[in-house]
Amino acid sequence: RYRRPLSDVLEENAVELLEHESEATLGRSSNRHADHIEQEFIPVTGEPEPTVTTDPPAGLAPRLQAVTDEFLQSAGELDNYRVGVLPGDVGIALVCRTQTSRDWCLVGKYPDHATAEEAARRLACTMQSLRRHCRQLYFVEHTLLRFGRRVSTADQEQTDPPFSRAVKPQPPFQYSFTLTAVVSRRAGASRTEDDRRMVREIIRENTPAHIVAEVCFLGYAHMRRFEALYWAWRSALRHQAPWEMARTSARLRRFLETHCHCRNTSP
Repeated sequence: RYRRPLSDVLEENAVELLEHESEATLGRSSNRHADHIEQEFIPVTGEPEPTVTTDPPAGLAPRLQAVTDEFLQSAGELDNYRVGVLPGDVGIALVCRTQTSRDWCLVGKYPDHATAEEAARRLACTMQSLRRHCRQLYFVEHTLLRFGRRVSTADQEQTDPPFSRAVKPQPPFQYSFTLTAVVSRRAGASRTEDDRRMVREIIRENTPAHIVAEVCFLGYAHMRRFEALYWAWRSALRHQAPWEMARTSARLRRFLETHCHCRNTSP
């Protein structure tokens, strides 16, 4: 079943995913009021509601909002929301409790309980939709990257991002009987080696025995870069444009060499 690129879904919802909370603009910790929240705030009732207008979902401002993976996972569950009045404040605050760290995070402030609860239901629906797209899996057959073998180093440096220029020389890239499975890596629990091992085993068990399957886990920033390169490459292959096929193949190959450590696995 076709799944839309994570980068497209994030852009449409004006959301940026972060590895660390320090740069977050939505869902910052409000744990200094934890005791008051647990004693005085009330749970949000009802079910997540989809956004039926063209306006941004309540709880997400029109501008880009940066959130952590932990907040995204927690904000998709309506049971994690509470509403109430913070000490010394007059507006109705909407907070969400993260499932891993158990911290209370401030979502926003609203004029009344009804508006705050509606914001929670709509935000939960949005986060559920984003959460479904956070686990991405792509397969790149190395033999289809062969069109980029003759692109010169100068051409690559003109088209690749600056970070790729400092890459140390890699062993020859293996084109035959090799593929790379690119998996989006969540923060938190999904970063454990046990989870990665399980993903590797599943992929390799479902790969023909004569094919070498490299498995690459990417964080959100690198995943968005990979998706841009991947879909440009796919478009070039589809339209059979020789120069574009060579250029996009070379750029995607270099990305895999840099971030997935693809190398020659033949004897």
